[in-house]
Amino acid sequence: FLEGLKLCGSDHQLRGAMAERVSQEEELRRVQVDADSLVNGVYVSFKGLKRVSAHSLIGECAALGQVRTFRDLRFALADAEVRLKELQLLKNMKADVTVGENHDVDVTMIVEERSREITASGNVDKKGEMSADLRIMQPALFG
Repeated sequence: FLEGLKLCGSDHQLRGAMAERVSQEEELRRVQVDADSLVNGVYVSFKGLKRVSAHSLIGECAALGQVRTFRDLRFALADAEVRLKELQLLKNMKADVTVGENHDVDVTMIVEERSREITASGNVDKKGEMSADLRIMQPALFG
């Protein structure tokens, strides 16, 4: 699909991986990296999605698949944030970045989807003419 970019599975699989990672993190030391250190691989997952498919959003994170150094990672994360915000599907978004000892990078996008908005209004002018407006906004109607 996108070379160098891997998508983790469901929230259930993510929870299992997170529990395993917590036990491993107790044994891990701090990883020292500089901006020019090479990145071994980038793994992207989404947490908090209900209606939107992660496969629909992964294309917006394509720059993360081209990352070679930690300097590139910073710019790729900024690019992904801008592209995801342009979709106007998400209310809140936060990236949780974890670096392993072998310079594998796990990026977990913790998101909150926008909810449905319904607005109705009515008006009667001086001549007694009535008008009504109805606005329904459903983000991610087709996933």
